[in-house]
Amino acid sequence: MRRWLGGCLLLCLSVMALPASSSDPSNLVGAPAPEIELPDVNGKPFRLADHSGDEQAILLVFWGIWCPYCREIMVRLSDEYAQLKQHGLDVIAISMRESSRKVALFIDKLDPPFPVLIDEWASLKDRYRIHDVPLAVILDREQVVQAAVITTSAEKIEVMIEQALGAELFERDPVRDEAGGIPSSASAGIRRRQP
Repeated sequence: MRRWLGGCLLLCLSVMALPASSSDPSNLVGAPAPEIELPDVNGKPFRLADHSGDEQAILLVFWGIWCPYCREIMVRLSDEYAQLKQHGLDVIAISMRESSRKVALFIDKLDPPFPVLIDEWASLKDRYRIHDVPLAVILDREQVVQAAVITTSAEKIEVMIEQALGAELFERDPVRDEAGGIPSSASAGIRRRQP
């Protein structure tokens, strides 16, 4: 009995000693982006590899229609898409665990100018280390992950975008900035690839 309890204790301690950060999406920084092959909301096939060598960096946003923060981010990105595209950043939204029919109901109202992909069975969950949404991932032009962060804040994604592109793109509300409404890169939890 003691041997059995000792074995259980040793097993529990070894599991607790495993690095919890291995599931952290920011650990993808510096690695090539895992492949994405999914249908868009209209059923048209999409492959990330087909966009390799494009002149645009890419912002991947993993989201869910049930998530109020995700919906806010989708609206903001739709509003700012032309500016982002002009500064060299394309956007691809990936809906997690929802059917194309449900996503289409939301998308029809929003009419985003960027592709919306459907991952109904969360096939990208492990590859992109998705344990919560919204997850924002920035890929450079060679499709290497530059930044990855789970956030409930559209402002945090804006900071991440500006850091990745090296340009200030978004107007700031000085009152919110002074009150801490827009995080700095350190407090935003953004890990960037070192050149």
